[in-house]
Amino acid sequence: MRISKGDTSTQTVETTKEWECFLRQILPVLWTRHTSRNYWNEDQWSIMHPSTGQCAVTALLVQSLCGGVICRVEFEGQGHYFGSIDGEIVDLTTGQFDSLPDYTEGKLVGRNQILLNQSTMRRYSLLRSQFDQFVKRIRKT
Repeated sequence: MRISKGDTSTQTVETTKEWECFLRQILPVLWTRHTSRNYWNEDQWSIMHPSTGQCAVTALLVQSLCGGVICRVEFEGQGHYFGSIDGEIVDLTTGQFDSLPDYTEGKLVGRNQILLNQSTMRRYSLLRSQFDQFVKRIRKT
């Protein structure tokens, strides 16, 4: 994907690591209470901890941009989603935890299975739309 910055320069985002770096920079701006699993609970999501409740929608976004698979692991009493691309773990929502999950316990989960949940579908659609709008703005500047 090329992200054009006017007529004078073009930033190219091609490798998984470049995507990961790009997403780490922009996701905290794109994540909102409405993209969080905890959207209904103001005590569980805040702008100070924007990655809280964002794992499923973020794993879906990473897979749509970079490929790979989505995995789910039980962690701290709940399911946590992350990506795996060519054997490398891609988890952009670790900021919500004090420690890391045991990724070796992760089980593959199909994209369609995750999107069967209507709340997750709505939140992913919102995050994807916000991402697309962000990229469109970058291309115009």
